[in-house]
Amino acid sequence: MVYFYSSPDDENLSGDFTVEVERLNGSHSMQEYVADTVDQYSSFDGFKLTSLSLNSTLGGLRAYSILYTQNYNSTLNLTTLEVGTIR
Repeated sequence: MVYFYSSPDDENLSGDFTVEVERLNGSHSMQEYVADTVDQYSSFDGFKLTSLSLNSTLGGLRAYSILYTQNYNSTLNLTTLEVGTIR
């Protein structure tokens, strides 16, 4: 998965670009994985799902995208775009 986040609320906080590889146990459909991921993120302070798509592409592979906002340090709103695929 690849994700980028930034905060329009703080000019001193720069965005961050992260690439992460996760080894999954067992077989997961993309729909199941995304549902579990959004469930985990829903515990973030101020989490708000902006958009979700299962029709994205990443490196030529079918991928998902999740766009959401969350509170950071109780004062900043972070916007995060996550794009991932399952191989």
